[in-house]
Amino acid sequence: GNNILVICDAYTPAGEPIPTNKRHKAAQIFSDSKVVSEVPWFGIEQEYTLLQQNVKWPLGWPVGGYPGPQGPYY
Repeated sequence: GNNILVICDAYTPAGEPIPTNKRHKAAQIFSDSKVVSEVPWFGIEQEYTLLQQNVKWPLGWPVGGYPGPQGPYY
C-alpha cells in the first residue's frame, strides 16, 4: 500500500547510540562499500498484547493462569 514507516535512531545524552539502537549499526553495515551493491534488507518485529477489557488479562489466556508452552515452531 501507500504506507510509510519512519524509523528513528535513539542516542544517549553523550551522543552515543543507545545499546538497543539496532538501526544505527545496520545503517553502518549497509552503507559499507562491500555490501551496498547487494541491496540488503532490514527487518524488525514488534509484539503487542491485547488485554481482555473486563479483567485486564491477556486475551486468550485463562484468567489468573498462563497458556501452555509454545510449540516447536517458535
